[in-house]
Amino acid sequence: MTVIGTTDARPDARATDVQIATLIPSVRRRRRGGEPSRSLVLSIQVAVIALFLAAWEWLPTIPAISQNILVLNSDYVSSPSLVIARVGELMFGEGSAVLWSALGTTLLGTFYGLVVGTLVGTIGGLLLSQNPFAAQVARPYIALLNAIPLIAFLPIIVVIFGISITATSVAAGLLVVCLVFFNALEGGMSVRSEILSNSTLLGAGPGSIMLRVRFPYVLAWVLAVLPAAMSFALVGVVATEFMVGVPGIGQLITLALSFDDTTLTIALAVILGLTGVVLYAVLTEVQRRAMHWWGK
Repeated sequence: MTVIGTTDARPDARATDVQIATLIPSVRRRRRGGEPSRSLVLSIQVAVIALFLAAWEWLPTIPAISQNILVLNSDYVSSPSLVIARVGELMFGEGSAVLWSALGTTLLGTFYGLVVGTLVGTIGGLLLSQNPFAAQVARPYIALLNAIPLIAFLPIIVVIFGISITATSVAAGLLVVCLVFFNALEGGMSVRSEILSNSTLLGAGPGSIMLRVRFPYVLAWVLAVLPAAMSFALVGVVATEFMVGVPGIGQLITLALSFDDTTLTIALAVILGLTGVVLYAVLTEVQRRAMHWWGK
């Protein structure tokens, strides 16, 4: 029995496959044609930074500008070259031990506040998401607590815990807990009603639903906000050190301001900013790796 057209169809099919294979790269190129390349984006970013540093270095040297515009007066803004030199001295010079000790204290308070605030906020959001009525009752009070400026609590915190790293950790935790709580609550309550109904029909109790159904959503939402929570924790620690005099980077900034040393003040702020960027990048990578399962 002969199959009609079998020998003729195979070359055509192969030819069609080759044509499709050659068309795929062009389709991909057309799809990506409207997106800027990474090299172009990076070049623009570097150019913006270079222009900013050049303007910062050059404009304050023009008398007509520095005398009439205070924000471009070298006495107030120093210069990039002086700041970079001071950063190098602080990090690797004779007095580097003072900087690293202060930075270590600040980071330790940030870590404690981030961990405690995240745990309390996660547990609170998870528990209240299991009880929508209690969540509605508690939400205004949590929002009110979050709206009160942290500076209002600093004297009370210092009176209770003293001028110590515990006070900075508590201040950081207060900033973190509200942020994490709201995300954990929304994550726990974002579970679709169909999933909850099916879980109940399959025999899952309230505790099992909370841990096996709601908790993965809560965890995903908490991990999503973790880098921002770290930034809040760092701000809380430095603000407490700055306002109360707790040892750390904030205290060094206070001393620099008291000596009217603009270059030292900006150098400490740059070191603090670089520290925050590194911590943010680390937590973002942790978030990416921990949430590889989300959405699959």
